[in-house]
Amino acid sequence: MALNHVSNITPVLVPSSAGSIMTHSSGKTYVRGMIFYNSAGTTETLEVHVIPNSGGSLGTAAATNRVLRISLLSSETFTWELPFPFVFTSANDAIFAKSTTNNVVVAYILKDTE
Repeated sequence: MALNHVSNITPVLVPSSAGSIMTHSSGKTYVRGMIFYNSAGTTETLEVHVIPNSGGSLGTAAATNRVLRISLLSSETFTWELPFPFVFTSANDAIFAKSTTNNVVVAYILKDTE
């Protein structure tokens, strides 16, 4: 099957309590990487969770599904290229993220769809 490269990457602001920055709806989505930019004047701690759906509904962020925890300095950009993509196949599979301060870390999800 041919992959459709998603070219209209939309920035998402990361909340201070774990919230969805990408929710899968249908088909297959391959997340190849993520870019995070800290627009704050202070260091931000960023956490990212890859969460399977829970009975068809959005799941919950927990230590068991956390895949990244880093500190971003002020005005720092972090690019995370995955050696193998995260593959989302079910509705409400999601990526959650949170940072120290609400809406100062900007996230970009690099993905393909099938």
